[in-house]
Amino acid sequence: MPRRLVWACCMAATAAIPLWAQQRVFQSVKATPDRIQTGEATVTVEAALAQNVAASRMTVRLERVQADGSAQNLGVFRNEGGRLTLAVTFREAAPGRIQLRAAAVPASPAMVAMPRPVYSEPVFISVTQAAPEPAQPAQVFRSLRAAPDRIQTGEATVTVEAALVAGIAPGRVTVRLERLVPNARQPEALGNFRDAGGGRFTIAVTFREPTPGRIQLRAAAVPSAPAAVAAPRPSYSDPVFITVSQAPPARPPVTQQARGFRAAIPDGFVWNTKVAEAGGPWSVNNFRSQYLRGGVVPTGGCEIEGTSGPARLGAAEQLRKDMPGVTVREATANGHPALRVQQDEEVAPGLTYRTLSAYISAGQSTYKLFATFRAGDGAEAACRAAFDRVLGSFTPTGGR
Repeated sequence: MPRRLVWACCMAATAAIPLWAQQRVFQSVKATPDRIQTGEATVTVEAALAQNVAASRMTVRLERVQADGSAQNLGVFRNEGGRLTLAVTFREAAPGRIQLRAAAVPASPAMVAMPRPVYSEPVFISVTQAAPEPAQPAQVFRSLRAAPDRIQTGEATVTVEAALVAGIAPGRVTVRLERLVPNARQPEALGNFRDAGGGRFTIAVTFREPTPGRIQLRAAAVPSAPAAVAAPRPSYSDPVFITVSQAPPARPPVTQQARGFRAAIPDGFVWNTKVAEAGGPWSVNNFRSQYLRGGVVPTGGCEIEGTSGPARLGAAEQLRKDMPGVTVREATANGHPALRVQQDEEVAPGLTYRTLSAYISAGQSTYKLFATFRAGDGAEAACRAAFDRVLGSFTPTGGR
């Protein structure tokens, strides 16, 4: 073959290989981290291009080279201000080594119909065996109980107690209460138990059930996650059930009228019939009128009475004058202006009465309602609530 013909053939072959494939494209490729464990792990791969290569004029993808030489496309790098990055999640079942490479292809070459990619040097990621998940005991919960286990529709509070088996350190587990709802994909988390000591955990939950039915609860114990375990599996107790029955219809409050007004009798209190028959004040108590000798209110007792009289001008100033040092507070009683006063009085050695008074102005009358109980008695909170109930239902009727 003449030399001229040989030279022409060589030039033609060289022209068939685009200049794109003959230049250096990648400066470096690195993976972070380059050591992972079996299971799920995310690696960020960064590719740096040579200085004379414009990233905007090419597409750069990441490939995983298989043992047989084939390549798996893992995605296209993102161009972030000239930095090419790609985050890849691996789920390796066994230890080994992952081989990656970057492949660059021109985005729109002018003269190359099927451009060949240019590859980077390979980068390797070592895969080691993850530490096994700590074995969980076959049984974590010794018992789970709810008190009460029968409630009515409306609002009700239930205390749930979970007891762990011996040998489980309470400080290494978080115990939460879950409600299993029919046809729901996930249970409803009701909150975390409080460590009550001795392997016991407690939580108080308020339910507001509109209809009768059954509430199904369970406890879930989640161990503190070790470094090698991203999401430890919870251990569940056997379910516990709460029966919800229909609450009876609310009864209208019982009221009594005397001394020109009507008011409700609080729950647990009785109307003092003897006082009413004698023409005395409006009077109720919570001890069935069983006074101690001398008419003394017994321990835990509360007496609420009411009288009326003509309207008084300057009532607040008069009260402050009659009871110096006593705080007079403005309030209302079922919409009527009132003055509230609290006063202690020693009626015998070792016996002090505390009186809560309300002076109510309505029409041409002033009504005085007062609750009396032993100062320092444990029943003070209940007596205050009962007195507020009476004031909240106060209705003038006229007369004396």
